[in-house]
Amino acid sequence: MLSYQVYKILHLVSLFGVFMCLGALVIHHMNGGAKHFPARMWLVLSFTIFMFLAFVGGFGLMARLGSGMQTWIYAKIALWLVIGAYMSLIARKPDWSKVHWFVLLVLGATGASVALYKPF
Repeated sequence: MLSYQVYKILHLVSLFGVFMCLGALVIHHMNGGAKHFPARMWLVLSFTIFMFLAFVGGFGLMARLGSGMQTWIYAKIALWLVIGAYMSLIARKPDWSKVHWFVLLVLGATGASVALYKPF
């Protein structure tokens, strides 16, 4: 079993990777990029791996906290699902790229706030 700090680093680095992939896709569409492009498979594969590692890191943190499934953890899982589905929304609505840019910021800030303050 890994330490709390290792799970936290895994979780945070994975989230940085997730948002890096989503941001790259948004910027690609802002620049008028095609729906299919050479690095698309790399982007999708990276996103998938980072999402999985964020999930593993998050549940590792929860296990290390030893507090069970609190309500704020359900909110984090819901955010994880929304962020996971958001890549397909970016691909389907490329003309909304400027909106996606700010929505991603709000999603990240919401996840950080829920983890930091544990409001429920």
